[in-house]
Amino acid sequence: LRFECHPGKNRSDQEKAKEVVLLENKIDHFEDELGTYLVKVSSRDLSVEDSQTISILLHCIGDFERISDHAVNVYESAKHCIDSNLYLTDSAINELKEIHQTINTAISLALESLVTKDREKCEIIKADEDLIDNLVAKGRDNHIERLEAGLCKPAVGVVYFGILSDLERVGDRCNNIAIRIIENF
Repeated sequence: LRFECHPGKNRSDQEKAKEVVLLENKIDHFEDELGTYLVKVSSRDLSVEDSQTISILLHCIGDFERISDHAVNVYESAKHCIDSNLYLTDSAINELKEIHQTINTAISLALESLVTKDREKCEIIKADEDLIDNLVAKGRDNHIERLEAGLCKPAVGVVYFGILSDLERVGDRCNNIAIRIIENF
């Protein structure tokens, strides 16, 4: 999802944003299907290790589903901005892009780590989560300064803080996955 909440947003960007909602619906479906399958498998006579793996997978697919929910929240916030003629400053957009890059890395590493059980990648995720928290805190502070300076409308602040919260939660979900892998594999 791109963070372009300003005039001139082109049609292809709007279509890409709507795709987020479609993908979230698919992820919901996959979570249901995988969850149902894993629960059926867990009712079998399994080793302790296999039971533990199923439990971890159930938690992790839940985390990935919540990540998709947060992506939809960000999309809806951006849509609200556009529909309400509320515009983020270029500096706010740049802050979001920086957080977004870190989140993309964390999500990719979380997926890879779940498949490969790579603890080193999990440590990178944990460091990325700390970085995301710091970038979010910096973004909040910077936005308060922009609000105090009259560079943007207060209504934009509410939306911006909501987006920051959703992005921070995505980092938390990636960190949850990393911790489960480190502690269990």
